[in-house]
Amino acid sequence: IACVGDSITEATLNNVSYPQHLQMLLGYDEYYVFNFGKSASNVLESGIYPYRTWAEWQYSYLKEWNADIIASMLGTNDGRYGSGISTYGDKDFIDDYIDLLTELKTLAKKVYVALSPFAFGNEYGICADDVNGKIIKAESYVAYKMGLDVIDVNSATKICDREEYFPDYIHGSDKGYGVIASAICEGLLNSLNRGKYHLLYALDNCADKTSDKYFAALQIAEDKNATQAEIDSAFDLIENEMVIPAITESTLIANVSAIYAPEMKDVLIPVRIRKNTITSLTIENLILNSSDYTVTRNGIVVSDEKVTALKKGIFKI
Repeated sequence: IACVGDSITEATLNNVSYPQHLQMLLGYDEYYVFNFGKSASNVLESGIYPYRTWAEWQYSYLKEWNADIIASMLGTNDGRYGSGISTYGDKDFIDDYIDLLTELKTLAKKVYVALSPFAFGNEYGICADDVNGKIIKAESYVAYKMGLDVIDVNSATKICDREEYFPDYIHGSDKGYGVIASAICEGLLNSLNRGKYHLLYALDNCADKTSDKYFAALQIAEDKNATQAEIDSAFDLIENEMVIPAITESTLIANVSAIYAPEMKDVLIPVRIRKNTITSLTIENLILNSSDYTVTRNGIVVSDEKVTALKKGIFKI
């Protein structure tokens, strides 16, 4: 797992970095986490320190590293006054991040977009409102356009006690970086497990449930140690066997998990129905039907008050 980012990833305040925390959370048997963070890095090519040129040795090493997973958490420094998103515009940020992520996709099997941590104040020349507003929206939109999974670090950090977890308003303490690592760990593992849920859905919609291909795919779906490559191969086995019923907004609302963001009503949510197929559902429609939801984080039901505090959360129907 390659962690791409800025000083929040590099952890230049001599605290235990989030990649170090992430390594401890995932263990040392199956995962190796490497820190590719570079202080001051930004997304915008017109900004002061574009990641690909500023983080020269990190990016050169990343190209040779043969990563399985890249978690990209850039964007905070694009909130800089005079050289950030408010200066160059949302479109430049979106275009430059798509360009960067497109290249990152050639360097790993899977790329995740981690939303920038919550900025608690205007420090280091950074406008907190831009980070928590324009940049989070742009990062989410980029992930949607590219079909990449989002890890909502912003919501996870927003509810933290600022003095204890983010003492300088931007960077984490050891505890703050632990929260970031926990959010990314949850996002990675949930995403890997979701592939099995999609496969089970596809199997349930196979016309012939007696074929050798069906049982071979079913065996993979039921294997708790199945890799993403094996899951993909199972989809290939039954690709021509699936009979997917007509999908309406009401059935989507009843059957999918979605990211909820009240302030992003104009953004579409990618809903993966089967391999290589993405259907979008507007957040506006999800909000209108929100009374049908139970809100959970880590499997624990969240109170209405906490939902209000989170602003964003994961809905599981």
